[in-house]
Amino acid sequence: GGVAHDFNNILGAILGRAQLLLQRIMDPDIRKGIQVIEKAALDGAETVRRIQEFTRVHADHSSFSRVDLNQVIADAIEYTRTRWKDQAEAWGNPIELHFAPGTLTQTMGDPAGLREVFTNLIINAVDAMPGGGGITITTSQKEGALAVAFSDTGTGMSEQVQNRVFEPFFTTKGTSGSGLGLSICYGIISRHGGQLGIDSVKGRGTTFHITLPVRLPEAEEERAGEIGTERLEADVLVIDDDEMMRTLLSDILHSYGCRVDIAATGRDGISLFGEKHFDVVFTDLGMEDLSGWKVAEQVKKMAPDTPVVLISGWGRQIDASQARARGVDHIISKPFRIDDLHSLVHWIVTASGAGK
Repeated sequence: GGVAHDFNNILGAILGRAQLLLQRIMDPDIRKGIQVIEKAALDGAETVRRIQEFTRVHADHSSFSRVDLNQVIADAIEYTRTRWKDQAEAWGNPIELHFAPGTLTQTMGDPAGLREVFTNLIINAVDAMPGGGGITITTSQKEGALAVAFSDTGTGMSEQVQNRVFEPFFTTKGTSGSGLGLSICYGIISRHGGQLGIDSVKGRGTTFHITLPVRLPEAEEERAGEIGTERLEADVLVIDDDEMMRTLLSDILHSYGCRVDIAATGRDGISLFGEKHFDVVFTDLGMEDLSGWKVAEQVKKMAPDTPVVLISGWGRQIDASQARARGVDHIISKPFRIDDLHSLVHWIVTASGAGK
């Protein structure tokens, strides 16, 4: 749990800086690279979330969002380009990758998990073709299901290996493999209510077949206007003992037009709060001198109407009703999208009339 929390802090800094750069850089090639970093950080955050919930075996679909499966596959191809193209060509073993996307209905699912499936399948295919070869990915839709065929011209598998390939810790790669990749893929596809199968002939290649049910998205409320670039006038206090996150939050809030004061400890933050008016306070949870709970408690004693936002790598594990009882009005989980941060500050400023 502690390691997962630390990873969320690191991923938060990576994601936030990538998103800030996307606001400032117009060069399409550089933006494309930064967007890959952004998606990788978001996928990393989703992986950490699954680690944090490892012992909770359930089929909860509450975290599912709208998914364009063809785009997810295209992302995985871009993620792994250095393996199947750059590295393979450098070693003199070129690999041709062909993607033939069909016309698909969007569905509800876990984009990060599905990207992990296709990333694993591409890497496994590359490992199965040490002398080079070809990878073909096709998608299609029929009878209310999405279908993916993922073929390579690699070494193939015996029937005995095929029978065990989805077992945890089973690997044919020796010490270079963990034996978890395909078992994780199987679990992710199963959580989506889908199926993952395999056809392979020793020496003649392998094809993975994936089917996913179409889950129609619920009606979504349209956002009231584009607020992502709207300037915000507010005095904000940021309290965080992690310098990367402290300066990141400050830079993001400054980019919105906010006036920001920062504090590296809970006590320094409370001292600053006692010296001037703030429209909102952002505080980390785990700090050495005063926890975020203590900061919220002190803020509410001094100014009960001041909103307190708790930003934490433990965000998804915190009960919102218990947090409100302890003086916390809003919770943001690390890492976060800066658009979500803007939306929250916009709502607070609008609701309180701050900056007017």
